[in-house]
Amino acid sequence: MATFTPIKNQKQTKGALLGTMLYAINKKKTTYEGQSLVSGFNCSAYTAYLEMMTTKQQYRKTDQKQFFQFVQSFPEDTDLTPREVHQIGLEFVFQITRCW
Repeated sequence: MATFTPIKNQKQTKGALLGTMLYAINKKKTTYEGQSLVSGFNCSAYTAYLEMMTTKQQYRKTDQKQFFQFVQSFPEDTDLTPREVHQIGLEFVFQITRCW
């Protein structure tokens, strides 16, 4: 069974946010058969940090919780390719944001 787990980030700083985002776009971990499996939702994944910080500064929200992080996991015996797992993640984001 697949799991979706929130990560408790104790450090809620700009640096922690940047580090988390850089980890998420690491090419060694996110490239499959020469294709990048990094996507953004209503933003570019590669400029998301700057976009987030600009928005936070505009609305004076730079001193509280900076971000949430979640991990999507599947059992090793699942016959899914990394590309299919990425697509499942995109569909999840699309579904959950329709509720907001």
